[in-house]
Amino acid sequence: MTKTQNQPWSKVQWTESNQILRLLDRDEAEIAAMPRDVAECHRAYLAQGRAPEAISYLAMALPRFEAVRWGCLFLDEMSRIDGLARPEQQALDSVQRWVGEPIEAYRRAAFAASQLAREDSPERMIALAAFFSGGNVSSPDLEPVEPPPHAAGRFAGVAVLGAAYRKGPDAERAARALQMGLEHAH
Repeated sequence: MTKTQNQPWSKVQWTESNQILRLLDRDEAEIAAMPRDVAECHRAYLAQGRAPEAISYLAMALPRFEAVRWGCLFLDEMSRIDGLARPEQQALDSVQRWVGEPIEAYRRAAFAASQLAREDSPERMIALAAFFSGGNVSSPDLEPVEPPPHAAGRFAGVAVLGAAYRKGPDAERAARALQMGLEHAH
């Protein structure tokens, strides 16, 4: 285990892993089998060689902004290797702008950019994570609607997974994603 894996998760506010696992729709048998400590549950996924589950779990455990920031930084790093089509790059750029200055106009711009990106692209997912991180998700001229509290984490996790496995199974990319994610938990 790396030093980062053993550090306490100071930014994570969850008190028990079952809270996160239920948001991820894990079955009760898996929930009962996992450690109750939030960070220890994540380490259990890693020890079992279940990197995709560890990524999803971490994205859901992090505060919304941290989950989006992690995804944005990881996708940016991977985009330098993979190269992106223009709509996907624009979606990622919009999230980077919002992460740098999380204001309403940039959050809504991320949503607009997400609509132009491929439906299954990690960049679309991270732009949706930014949009669903808070604030009003209905049209500005309608009654305000808050996003579901777990939506940003779910979208961010899907984005990170998509970028990590964009070209098929890749243990190195998954490990890099997890390393970056753990840095956001401390």
